[in-house]
Amino acid sequence: MALMLAVDCIMFGGGVAGSGLILPYIRRGVATSLNGYLQPLSQAGALDRYITGPLLGDRAGITGALLLAESVAANRGVESDLQ
Repeated sequence: MALMLAVDCIMFGGGVAGSGLILPYIRRGVATSLNGYLQPLSQAGALDRYITGPLLGDRAGITGALLLAESVAANRGVESDLQ
């Protein structure tokens, strides 16, 4: 994914991934697979910033749902009190 899509970061969320317990194993596997091919990701701490859990933690799902609902309401011309 890192090579084909050139994304800024990869975020894992929900369940086990959201707890952050599995992220070190994922990062280690990515580092092994890349084998230094992407120099910026070979630097200390780079994979910690590149492969992350949700920045809003447990609130990511509900926050996204509320923002989506607000967007749908706005497109339908409904006033929102979420601000």
